[in-house]
Amino acid sequence: MHLSSISDLVPFPPLLHRLSLSTPIPGGPLAWLDQDGRPGIAMRSWRRIGDRDSDVESYVLEGCDLLVRPDMFDRVRAMCRHPIREGRQVHRQDLADPTG
Repeated sequence: MHLSSISDLVPFPPLLHRLSLSTPIPGGPLAWLDQDGRPGIAMRSWRRIGDRDSDVESYVLEGCDLLVRPDMFDRVRAMCRHPIREGRQVHRQDLADPTG
């Protein structure tokens, strides 16, 4: 069985600098902290592996996103010349595909 890995989402470094957010602690959660030590931006990931039923193939749902504190988002929006857009990517693959 092939299990793919979730890519990490990382905010653009100059943006982190302008927001005065520090880099995540090695080995800790992917969260960029403000000067008070509170998370300003955090990466969240998930993976759900379905159970194999008698006649249904198992499935894998996985994804990740960036969670941005409302005040940080307002600051980012104020820096942008264009509206912020949500980006999505969906990848589907036949579970029987051995090249995975």
